[in-house]
Amino acid sequence: MYNTPGFDHVTEQPDREICLFGKKLLIRRYAFARIKDAFLAYMRLLGYTASIIRPDMSVLVIRSMLIYSTGQLIARLTVRKQ
Repeated sequence: MYNTPGFDHVTEQPDREICLFGKKLLIRRYAFARIKDAFLAYMRLLGYTASIIRPDMSVLVIRSMLIYSTGQLIARLTVRKQ
């Protein structure tokens, strides 16, 4: 990226490029332990947003969780284990 000179986030990562609905997406298959940790973090964030009564923030967390889940589902269906 432009903020980190000398580090090319795209070429130095084991992502795979797929085309979905005309959009190019970079996906990577993560280990189940990492996915579980991500969902636990999402649940903690949802609990926090509920405790401060911010439904707008809860919607953003849920949206992010759905995007992450969809990406991992697509990765599991299309990317072979390395």
